[in-house]
Amino acid sequence: MPTKIDTTPNARTDYLPTAIAVCLFAVVVLRNAWLSDDAYITFRTVENFVDGYGLRWNVAERVQAYTHPLWLLLLSALHWLTHEIYYTSIMLSVVLSVATVLFFAARVAASALPALIGVTVFILSKAFVDYSTSGLENPLTHFLLILFLFVYLERSPGITTLLWLSLLGGLLTLNRMDAILLVLPVLCVAFYRNRGLWALGVVMLGFVPFLAWEVFALFYYGSFFPNTAYAKLNSGIPAWDLIRQGLLYLLVTLKMDPLTPIVIVAGLAAPLITRRHRLLPIALGALLYLLYMIYIGGDFMLGRFLTAPLLIAVVLLSRAPLSTRTGLIMLILIALIGLVPSRSPFTSGEDYGHVINYIGDYGICDERAYYYHGTGLLGATNNVKLPCHSLEKRGRRAHEAGEPVIVIKSIGMHGFFAGRDIHVVDEMALADPLLARLKPEIDDGWRIGHLQRKVPPGYVQTLLTGRNCLTDPNLAAYYDKITLITRGRLFDQRRIREIIKLNLGAYNDLLAAAQR
Repeated sequence: MPTKIDTTPNARTDYLPTAIAVCLFAVVVLRNAWLSDDAYITFRTVENFVDGYGLRWNVAERVQAYTHPLWLLLLSALHWLTHEIYYTSIMLSVVLSVATVLFFAARVAASALPALIGVTVFILSKAFVDYSTSGLENPLTHFLLILFLFVYLERSPGITTLLWLSLLGGLLTLNRMDAILLVLPVLCVAFYRNRGLWALGVVMLGFVPFLAWEVFALFYYGSFFPNTAYAKLNSGIPAWDLIRQGLLYLLVTLKMDPLTPIVIVAGLAAPLITRRHRLLPIALGALLYLLYMIYIGGDFMLGRFLTAPLLIAVVLLSRAPLSTRTGLIMLILIALIGLVPSRSPFTSGEDYGHVINYIGDYGICDERAYYYHGTGLLGATNNVKLPCHSLEKRGRRAHEAGEPVIVIKSIGMHGFFAGRDIHVVDEMALADPLLARLKPEIDDGWRIGHLQRKVPPGYVQTLLTGRNCLTDPNLAAYYDKITLITRGRLFDQRRIREIIKLNLGAYNDLLAAAQR
């Protein structure tokens, strides 16, 4: 049966510090609330969708330039109601983040003291606070994940529990495809306990929303995977170099945000130390996710991909046996580790980014420090219309210039404020179906998440005129296939055939020949 909080006077007194801490978390998140440039990539698709142009980034072509379908659809529904995106995104993120922490404290933590320890970690973790807003999908991932963990920990094993776990796991995967790793071991254990054709059917039923999206994505976009996957994973960078970069991502985090990796390590070790075997599949899910993150080279955004493992680690710690003395020592250590760094979210103010160097080592950046002065919620108190950033200004200048095609590198705010009448060519290939399939230029060094492509001769002219002007005959032939898929009539039988052929690799030889 689900855990219920004791409401006797003594119990209410025990939970009072935790309730205060949850309120403090809400205040800290609001003070640190901001939007990243990458969020505006999604926002451009949201506006086009709500305004009737379809799920498109450039309105002329169907390209999935986002990695989080469920987050995009939720944002779209709210944007349709509010007709505004900045405050809509931030308020949705804050509500989901506070709901996650409140649900953890009230229903998941074993008692008041572990709940207080966990909420304190959330308050002082730079990664968790930074990506409790930002406009990216993290808050929805956190909310779905805490519900998933609650079902696994508090409901008795059975077919109904398997259904709920499958549904929440499917929604997590729909929110971001690689999030399946976080819950895969638990799903496997739950399936094994109910193994059989009936259990397989229940799992498939739970994943219906995700499977339905995949069928839609293949038909509408021509691919099961977002365009960003081709742009980032099609790098040509040796695997060991990516693994090294992934490990450096963890080391840089340890330097700038030490509390987050320390708690993750402690939390993943807790089931082994306490011999709580029921918690091992949860820890294994976080470990799988971390290994995958290392394998793909981590990320350029400091802490972004550590927030879900941190949430899991906090849950694992909250279920371990804990004496009052040990708990108080943990609280003191967490406060010391979390408050000492200059980047602590607890001491962050309106001037964050002006007094903190945002450039990190190895291409890993404190994104909030870079964008906070132009997109931070506290800036609104100075009667400044947000966002107010150099990239936003570039976008407005591009809109005023009215050039039909522009080539840029940072496509978030720049592309969003340029307007839908301008076709934006993305040199990083996140939103370009042809460039995403070309190898990036890495001869002179590379930065993770910023793998620039060389725009092929004749490509801009092709977009301007609507005629294939690509000078390389192999690339021109390949582009014809891409164009039919992304711009052709949806139900054209030739288009359907080309989707099948492209996904089976029928034209890989053309692409390889063009890049020799």
